[in-house]
Amino acid sequence: MELGVITPEILQRFITQLTKLRTVFKLIPAARDIKSTPGVRSSFLDPNLLQGITSTSIDLSSRAFTKWNEYRGYVKRMLEKELEPNPTQVRVIDSNVGLFPAYIGGGDQSVLGLIWETIEANSIICIEEPENHLHPKLQRLLLKYLQELSTKTQVMICTHSPIFASQPDISNVLLVSKDAEGATQIESIYEANVYRIIDELGIKAGDILDFDTIVFVEGKCDVKIFEGFKLTLLKDGENVGFVDAGGWTNMEYFANTKILRSLKPQRRVFVIFDGDTEKHRKIKERLLKELDIKDENIITLAETEVEAYLLVSSAIKRAFPSLGLSESEISKIIKEGENKKNKKEQLDLILRKGYVGLYDEEKAGVIAKSFLENEINSEIREIFKN
Repeated sequence: MELGVITPEILQRFITQLTKLRTVFKLIPAARDIKSTPGVRSSFLDPNLLQGITSTSIDLSSRAFTKWNEYRGYVKRMLEKELEPNPTQVRVIDSNVGLFPAYIGGGDQSVLGLIWETIEANSIICIEEPENHLHPKLQRLLLKYLQELSTKTQVMICTHSPIFASQPDISNVLLVSKDAEGATQIESIYEANVYRIIDELGIKAGDILDFDTIVFVEGKCDVKIFEGFKLTLLKDGENVGFVDAGGWTNMEYFANTKILRSLKPQRRVFVIFDGDTEKHRKIKERLLKELDIKDENIITLAETEVEAYLLVSSAIKRAFPSLGLSESEISKIIKEGENKKNKKEQLDLILRKGYVGLYDEEKAGVIAKSFLENEINSEIREIFKN
Protein backbone atom coordinates (compact mmCIF):
# COMPACT_ATOMS: atom_id res chain seq x y z
CA MET A 1 0.00 0.00 0.00
CA GLU A 2 1.40 3.39 -0.96
CA LEU A 3 1.20 6.12 1.67
CA GLY A 4 0.47 9.67 0.56
CA VAL A 5 2.21 12.76 1.86
CA ILE A 6 0.58 14.35 4.89
CA THR A 7 0.66 18.06 4.15
CA PRO A 8 0.04 20.79 6.74
CA GLU A 9 -3.35 21.42 5.11
CA ILE A 10 -4.39 17.76 5.46
CA LEU A 11 -3.19 17.72 9.06
CA GLN A 12 -5.12 20.92 9.82
CA ARG A 13 -8.33 19.49 8.32
CA PHE A 14 -7.86 16.34 10.40
CA ILE A 15 -7.40 18.38 13.60
CA THR A 16 -10.49 20.46 12.74
CA GLN A 17 -12.63 17.37 12.23
CA LEU A 18 -11.27 15.81 15.42
CA THR A 19 -12.15 18.99 17.34
CA LYS A 20 -15.71 18.86 15.95
CA LEU A 21 -15.99 15.23 17.01
CA ARG A 22 -14.90 16.07 20.54
CA THR A 23 -17.73 18.60 20.85
CA VAL A 24 -20.38 15.95 20.15
CA PHE A 25 -18.72 12.99 21.88
CA LYS A 26 -18.68 12.50 25.63
CA LEU A 27 -16.61 9.74 27.20
CA ILE A 28 -17.49 8.66 30.73
CA PRO A 29 -14.63 6.54 32.11
CA ALA A 30 -15.21 3.59 34.41
CA ALA A 31 -15.54 4.21 38.13
CA ARG A 32 -12.31 2.91 39.62
CA ASP A 33 -11.30 1.93 43.11
CA ILE A 34 -9.09 4.59 44.70
CA LYS A 35 -6.37 4.36 47.26
CA SER A 36 -7.44 5.67 50.63
CA THR A 37 -6.28 5.77 54.20
CA PRO A 38 -7.67 2.85 56.25
CA GLY A 39 -10.61 4.01 58.32
CA VAL A 40 -11.20 7.08 56.16
CA ARG A 41 -14.03 7.08 53.60
CA SER A 42 -13.10 8.64 50.26
CA SER A 43 -15.53 9.29 47.42
CA PHE A 44 -14.52 8.22 43.94
CA LEU A 45 -16.96 10.76 42.52
CA ASP A 46 -15.05 13.48 40.69
CA PRO A 47 -14.85 16.52 43.04
CA ASN A 48 -15.98 18.91 40.27
CA LEU A 49 -18.95 16.67 39.47
CA LEU A 50 -19.92 16.48 43.15
CA GLN A 51 -19.62 20.26 43.41
CA GLY A 52 -21.89 20.63 40.40
CA ILE A 53 -24.56 18.44 42.01
CA THR A 54 -24.26 20.36 45.28
CA SER A 55 -24.45 23.79 43.63
CA THR A 56 -27.49 22.84 41.58
CA SER A 57 -29.27 21.47 44.66
CA ILE A 58 -29.34 24.94 46.26
CA ASP A 59 -29.66 27.01 43.07
CA LEU A 60 -33.08 28.71 43.03
CA SER A 61 -33.13 29.46 39.31
CA SER A 62 -35.88 27.79 37.27
CA ARG A 63 -33.47 25.82 35.07
CA ALA A 64 -31.47 24.48 38.02
CA PHE A 65 -34.64 23.63 39.96
CA THR A 66 -35.99 21.62 37.02
CA LYS A 67 -32.71 19.74 36.55
CA TRP A 68 -32.41 19.04 40.28
CA ASN A 69 -35.93 17.62 40.53
CA GLU A 70 -35.42 15.41 37.47
CA TYR A 71 -32.09 14.17 38.82
CA ARG A 72 -33.49 13.52 42.27
CA GLY A 73 -36.40 11.58 40.75
CA TYR A 74 -34.07 9.25 38.82
CA VAL A 75 -31.95 8.68 41.93
CA LYS A 76 -35.00 7.78 44.00
CA ARG A 77 -36.27 5.39 41.33
CA MET A 78 -32.96 3.57 40.97
CA LEU A 79 -31.41 3.73 44.44
CA GLU A 80 -34.58 4.14 46.55
CA LYS A 81 -32.81 6.98 48.34
CA GLU A 82 -33.71 10.65 48.69
CA LEU A 83 -31.30 13.51 48.01
CA GLU A 84 -31.22 16.52 50.31
CA PRO A 85 -29.89 19.94 49.21
CA ASN A 86 -26.98 21.12 51.33
CA PRO A 87 -24.65 24.11 50.73
CA THR A 88 -21.57 22.18 51.88
CA GLN A 89 -22.18 18.90 50.06
CA VAL A 90 -25.39 17.24 48.92
CA ARG A 91 -26.61 14.57 51.32
CA VAL A 92 -28.02 11.13 50.57
CA ILE A 93 -30.86 10.05 52.87
CA ASP A 94 -30.43 6.35 53.67
CA SER A 95 -32.70 4.81 56.34
CA ASN A 96 -33.52 8.33 57.61
CA VAL A 97 -29.83 9.16 58.01
CA GLY A 98 -28.26 11.96 55.96
CA LEU A 99 -24.89 10.84 54.56
CA PHE A 100 -22.29 12.49 52.38
CA PRO A 101 -21.83 10.53 49.13
CA ALA A 102 -18.49 9.09 50.30
CA TYR A 103 -20.36 7.15 53.00
CA ILE A 104 -22.70 5.25 50.68
CA GLY A 105 -21.75 2.17 48.66
CA GLY A 106 -19.46 2.37 45.65
CA GLY A 107 -22.21 1.18 43.29
CA ASP A 108 -24.59 3.88 44.53
CA GLN A 109 -21.86 6.50 44.08
CA SER A 110 -21.28 5.27 40.55
CA VAL A 111 -24.97 5.60 39.70
CA LEU A 112 -25.11 9.11 41.20
CA GLY A 113 -22.30 10.14 38.88
CA LEU A 114 -23.61 8.42 35.74
CA ILE A 115 -27.08 9.92 36.05
CA TRP A 116 -25.65 13.41 36.60
CA GLU A 117 -23.33 13.18 33.61
CA THR A 118 -26.07 11.98 31.25
CA ILE A 119 -29.23 13.69 32.42
CA GLU A 120 -28.84 16.61 29.99
CA ALA A 121 -27.39 14.51 27.19
CA ASN A 122 -26.96 16.40 23.93
CA SER A 123 -24.01 14.47 22.55
CA ILE A 124 -22.91 10.94 21.67
CA ILE A 125 -22.23 9.23 25.00
CA CYS A 126 -19.72 6.42 25.46
CA ILE A 127 -19.63 4.78 28.89
CA GLU A 128 -16.78 2.53 29.94
CA GLU A 129 -17.77 -0.45 32.10
CA PRO A 130 -20.89 1.01 33.75
CA GLU A 131 -21.29 -2.27 35.67
CA ASN A 132 -18.29 -1.56 37.93
CA HIS A 133 -19.30 -1.81 41.64
CA LEU A 134 -22.95 -2.56 40.74
CA HIS A 135 -24.81 -5.65 41.95
CA PRO A 136 -27.00 -7.41 39.32
CA LYS A 137 -30.29 -5.71 40.30
CA LEU A 138 -28.71 -2.27 40.07
CA GLN A 139 -27.12 -3.18 36.73
CA ARG A 140 -30.57 -3.96 35.36
CA LEU A 141 -31.99 -0.69 36.68
CA LEU A 142 -29.10 1.28 35.19
CA LEU A 143 -29.51 -0.51 31.86
CA LYS A 144 -33.20 0.43 31.82
CA TYR A 145 -32.24 4.07 32.43
CA LEU A 146 -29.65 3.99 29.62
CA GLN A 147 -32.18 2.42 27.24
CA GLU A 148 -34.54 5.31 27.99
CA LEU A 149 -31.66 7.74 27.42
CA SER A 150 -30.92 6.15 24.04
CA THR A 151 -34.29 7.38 22.75
CA LYS A 152 -32.88 10.94 23.01
CA THR A 153 -29.23 10.47 22.09
CA GLN A 154 -26.82 7.79 20.91
CA VAL A 155 -25.37 5.70 23.75
CA MET A 156 -22.41 3.33 23.43
CA ILE A 157 -21.36 1.01 26.26
CA CYS A 158 -18.09 -0.86 26.66
CA THR A 159 -18.88 -3.74 28.99
CA HIS A 160 -17.88 -7.17 30.28
CA SER A 161 -21.28 -7.66 31.94
CA PRO A 162 -23.54 -10.44 30.61
CA ILE A 163 -26.50 -8.43 31.93
CA PHE A 164 -25.67 -5.41 29.76
CA ALA A 165 -24.78 -7.57 26.77
CA SER A 166 -27.85 -9.81 26.91
CA GLN A 167 -30.60 -7.19 26.67
CA PRO A 168 -29.97 -5.11 23.49
CA ASP A 169 -30.84 -6.44 20.06
CA ILE A 170 -27.90 -8.47 18.73
CA SER A 171 -27.64 -6.06 15.78
CA ASN A 172 -26.53 -3.43 18.31
CA VAL A 173 -23.82 -5.58 19.91
CA LEU A 174 -20.17 -5.73 18.79
CA LEU A 175 -17.50 -8.08 20.12
CA VAL A 176 -14.06 -6.48 20.56
CA SER A 177 -11.24 -8.98 21.02
CA LYS A 178 -7.63 -9.68 20.08
CA ASP A 179 -6.58 -12.12 17.39
CA ALA A 180 -3.69 -14.61 17.64
CA GLU A 181 -1.17 -11.87 16.81
CA GLY A 182 -2.53 -9.45 19.41
CA ALA A 183 -4.28 -7.12 16.96
CA THR A 184 -7.69 -5.73 17.94
CA GLN A 185 -10.61 -7.07 15.93
CA ILE A 186 -14.28 -6.14 15.96
CA GLU A 187 -17.07 -8.58 15.08
CA SER A 188 -20.73 -7.93 14.48
CA ILE A 189 -23.09 -10.34 16.23
CA TYR A 190 -25.58 -12.28 14.13
CA GLU A 191 -27.48 -15.53 14.45
CA ALA A 192 -24.58 -17.64 13.18
CA ASN A 193 -22.12 -16.61 15.91
CA VAL A 194 -24.39 -15.52 18.74
CA TYR A 195 -24.02 -18.81 20.65
CA ARG A 196 -20.22 -18.45 20.77
CA ILE A 197 -20.66 -15.00 22.32
CA ILE A 198 -23.18 -16.39 24.80
CA ASP A 199 -20.61 -18.98 25.91
CA GLU A 200 -17.75 -16.44 26.09
CA LEU A 201 -19.68 -13.91 28.19
CA GLY A 202 -21.48 -16.48 30.33
CA ILE A 203 -24.91 -15.15 29.42
CA LYS A 204 -27.54 -17.20 31.20
CA ALA A 205 -30.92 -18.29 29.98
CA GLY A 206 -34.06 -17.16 31.74
CA ASP A 207 -35.46 -19.17 34.64
CA ILE A 208 -36.76 -22.02 32.49
CA LEU A 209 -35.29 -25.20 33.96
CA ASP A 210 -37.79 -25.54 36.80
CA PHE A 211 -40.92 -25.50 34.65
CA ASP A 212 -42.77 -28.15 32.67
CA THR A 213 -44.46 -25.52 30.50
CA ILE A 214 -42.70 -22.39 29.23
CA VAL A 215 -44.64 -19.37 27.97
CA PHE A 216 -42.70 -16.66 26.14
CA VAL A 217 -44.24 -13.19 26.48
CA GLU A 218 -43.18 -9.81 25.12
CA GLY A 219 -41.81 -7.91 28.10
CA LYS A 220 -41.17 -7.71 31.84
CA CYS A 221 -44.59 -6.16 32.52
CA ASP A 222 -46.22 -9.03 30.62
CA VAL A 223 -44.36 -11.52 32.84
CA LYS A 224 -45.60 -9.82 36.02
CA ILE A 225 -49.17 -9.59 34.72
CA PHE A 226 -49.44 -13.23 33.63
CA GLU A 227 -47.76 -14.42 36.84
CA GLY A 228 -50.38 -12.44 38.77
CA PHE A 229 -53.25 -13.98 36.80
CA LYS A 230 -51.66 -17.41 37.26
CA LEU A 231 -52.13 -17.20 41.04
CA THR A 232 -55.89 -17.00 40.52
CA LEU A 233 -56.39 -19.20 37.47
CA LEU A 234 -54.00 -22.14 37.96
CA LYS A 235 -54.20 -24.70 40.74
CA ASP A 236 -51.19 -25.37 42.96
CA GLY A 237 -48.70 -27.67 41.28
CA GLU A 238 -49.37 -26.57 37.72
CA ASN A 239 -45.80 -25.85 36.79
CA VAL A 240 -45.97 -22.99 34.26
CA GLY A 241 -43.26 -20.38 33.88
CA PHE A 242 -43.51 -17.06 32.03
CA VAL A 243 -40.33 -15.81 30.37
CA ASP A 244 -39.60 -12.37 28.95
CA ALA A 245 -38.52 -12.91 25.36
CA GLY A 246 -36.83 -9.50 25.53
CA GLY A 247 -37.55 -8.42 21.98
CA TRP A 248 -36.89 -11.85 20.43
CA THR A 249 -33.48 -10.90 19.05
CA ASN A 250 -31.31 -10.34 22.12
CA MET A 251 -28.79 -12.83 23.45
CA GLU A 252 -30.91 -13.90 26.43
CA TYR A 253 -33.59 -15.10 24.02
CA PHE A 254 -31.03 -17.09 22.01
CA ALA A 255 -29.68 -18.55 25.27
CA ASN A 256 -33.21 -19.66 26.13
CA THR A 257 -33.74 -21.32 22.76
CA LYS A 258 -30.37 -23.09 23.03
CA ILE A 259 -31.30 -24.55 26.41
CA LEU A 260 -34.85 -25.49 25.40
CA ARG A 261 -33.65 -27.44 22.37
CA SER A 262 -31.39 -29.57 24.54
CA LEU A 263 -33.73 -30.30 27.48
CA LYS A 264 -34.83 -33.86 28.05
CA PRO A 265 -37.69 -34.44 28.43
CA GLN A 266 -38.88 -31.67 26.12
CA ARG A 267 -40.83 -28.81 27.71
CA ARG A 268 -44.15 -27.64 26.38
CA VAL A 269 -43.59 -24.18 24.86
CA PHE A 270 -46.20 -21.49 24.19
CA VAL A 271 -45.87 -17.91 22.98
CA ILE A 272 -48.26 -15.05 23.74
CA PHE A 273 -48.08 -12.01 21.44
CA ASP A 274 -49.80 -8.70 21.95
CA GLY A 275 -52.35 -8.12 19.19
CA ASP A 276 -50.22 -6.72 16.36
CA THR A 277 -50.15 -9.66 13.97
CA GLU A 278 -48.22 -8.10 11.09
CA LYS A 279 -45.35 -7.13 13.39
CA HIS A 280 -45.12 -10.73 14.60
CA ARG A 281 -45.19 -12.60 11.29
CA LYS A 282 -41.40 -12.99 10.91
CA ILE A 283 -40.96 -13.77 14.60
CA LYS A 284 -43.62 -16.48 14.36
CA GLU A 285 -41.76 -18.07 11.44
CA ARG A 286 -38.54 -18.13 13.47
CA LEU A 287 -40.22 -19.64 16.52
CA LEU A 288 -41.74 -22.43 14.46
CA LYS A 289 -38.31 -23.18 12.98
CA GLU A 290 -36.05 -22.70 16.05
CA LEU A 291 -38.19 -24.25 18.77
CA ASP A 292 -40.50 -26.49 16.76
CA ILE A 293 -43.49 -24.85 18.43
CA LYS A 294 -46.89 -26.06 17.31
CA ASP A 295 -48.79 -23.42 15.41
CA GLU A 296 -51.71 -23.65 17.84
CA ASN A 297 -49.32 -22.86 20.72
CA ILE A 298 -48.64 -19.39 19.34
CA ILE A 299 -51.35 -17.13 20.73
CA THR A 300 -52.13 -13.57 19.62
CA LEU A 301 -54.19 -11.47 22.02
CA ALA A 302 -57.14 -9.42 20.83
CA GLU A 303 -55.72 -6.31 22.52
CA THR A 304 -52.57 -4.59 21.28
CA GLU A 305 -51.26 -4.22 24.85
CA VAL A 306 -51.64 -6.67 27.72
CA GLU A 307 -52.26 -3.65 30.00
CA ALA A 308 -55.74 -3.43 28.48
CA TYR A 309 -56.67 -6.46 30.59
CA LEU A 310 -55.70 -4.59 33.80
CA LEU A 311 -58.16 -1.73 33.31
CA VAL A 312 -60.76 -2.94 35.82
CA SER A 313 -61.56 -0.33 38.45
CA SER A 314 -62.41 -2.74 41.28
CA ALA A 315 -59.12 -4.65 40.88
CA ILE A 316 -57.05 -1.45 40.70
CA LYS A 317 -58.68 -0.08 43.84
CA ARG A 318 -58.20 -3.41 45.61
CA ALA A 319 -54.54 -3.45 44.61
CA PHE A 320 -53.91 -0.02 46.12
CA PRO A 321 -56.30 0.64 49.04
CA SER A 322 -54.65 4.01 49.69
CA LEU A 323 -55.24 5.14 46.09
CA GLY A 324 -56.67 8.66 46.20
CA LEU A 325 -59.44 7.88 43.71
CA SER A 326 -62.79 6.14 44.11
CA GLU A 327 -63.85 3.22 41.91
CA SER A 328 -66.21 5.50 40.02
CA GLU A 329 -63.41 8.01 39.37
CA ILE A 330 -61.17 5.20 38.11
CA SER A 331 -63.99 3.94 35.86
CA LYS A 332 -64.44 7.44 34.44
CA ILE A 333 -60.75 7.66 33.47
CA ILE A 334 -60.96 4.18 31.89
CA LYS A 335 -64.10 5.16 29.95
CA GLU A 336 -62.58 8.41 28.69
CA GLY A 337 -59.50 6.57 27.40
CA GLU A 338 -61.18 3.50 25.91
CA ASN A 339 -60.37 4.58 22.33
CA LYS A 340 -56.74 5.38 23.10
CA LYS A 341 -54.21 2.79 21.95
CA ASN A 342 -51.66 3.31 24.75
CA LYS A 343 -53.15 1.60 27.80
CA LYS A 344 -49.96 2.05 29.82
CA GLU A 345 -50.64 5.80 29.75
CA GLN A 346 -54.11 5.23 31.19
CA LEU A 347 -52.73 3.14 34.06
CA ASP A 348 -50.00 5.71 34.60
CA LEU A 349 -52.61 8.48 34.78
CA ILE A 350 -54.75 6.58 37.29
CA LEU A 351 -51.81 5.80 39.58
CA ARG A 352 -50.40 9.32 39.40
CA LYS A 353 -53.77 10.93 40.09
CA GLY A 354 -54.18 8.49 42.97
CA TYR A 355 -50.74 9.45 44.37
CA VAL A 356 -49.18 5.99 44.26
CA GLY A 357 -46.49 6.78 41.68
CA LEU A 358 -45.78 5.82 38.10
CA TYR A 359 -46.97 2.61 36.48
CA ASP A 360 -44.18 0.02 36.23
CA GLU A 361 -43.70 -3.73 36.11
CA GLU A 362 -43.99 -4.15 39.89
CA LYS A 363 -47.30 -2.27 40.05
CA ALA A 364 -48.50 -4.29 37.04
CA GLY A 365 -47.95 -7.45 39.09
CA VAL A 366 -49.71 -6.00 42.15
CA ILE A 367 -52.80 -5.17 40.07
CA ALA A 368 -52.89 -8.58 38.35
CA LYS A 369 -52.66 -10.41 41.69
CA SER A 370 -55.66 -8.42 42.95
CA PHE A 371 -58.13 -9.70 40.34
CA LEU A 372 -60.94 -12.01 41.33
CA GLU A 373 -61.49 -14.84 38.88
CA ASN A 374 -64.73 -13.39 37.47
CA GLU A 375 -62.99 -10.04 36.86
CA ILE A 376 -60.31 -11.56 34.60
CA ASN A 377 -61.11 -11.19 30.91
CA SER A 378 -62.62 -14.34 29.37
CA GLU A 379 -59.88 -14.43 26.71
CA ILE A 380 -57.20 -14.66 29.40
CA ARG A 381 -59.18 -17.30 31.29
CA GLU A 382 -59.43 -19.39 28.13
CA ILE A 383 -55.66 -19.16 27.53
CA PHE A 384 -54.94 -20.48 31.01
CA LYS A 385 -57.56 -23.18 30.61
CA ASN A 386 -55.76 -24.45 27.51
